Amino acid sequence: MRHYKRTLLCFATVGSLLFTGMDAVAAELGEVCWMTESGTLLRFSVSEAGPGHYTYTGMFDDADGAAFAIVGHVVFSGGTLIGSFSGAKSSVGRFKTGIYRVALDPGTLAGTAEGIRHAADSVYGSAAFGEYRTHTLTPTHCP
Repeated sequence: MRHYKRTLLCFATVGSLLFTGMDAVAAELGEVCWMTESGTLLRFSVSEAGPGHYTYTGMFDDADGAAFAIVGHVVFSGGTLIGSFSGAKSSVGRFKTGIYRVALDPGTLAGTAEGIRHAADSVYGSAAFGEYRTHTLTPTHCP
């Protein structure tokens, strides 16, 4: 029984140190917004997960009644911020998912996104389809 208590105490101590360190590293930096060439506003909350590694969560609405929930990350590599984001949304009988690669200029945060969007709509009887898309990302004021 004494060995069990010692193991539990050791695990609790190491776990608290690990989680304390994680909190110190993952610092929220604020919001960033981009406008695409089609007028879609993307809004993200950005955190620094480690040196040169940023994570973000956010949303955008492509004007069909439901907002995409998005998660992603970028890393500083070769003078560019490179990463990806993925998102999904659904409403009654409809769903969309998307996976995109992003490349951003670290000085201006302008860049591009390219990826695949997959959608299905059982309300209108459309089959699932996928399509390749590219977008220009222009930093803008967050409303």
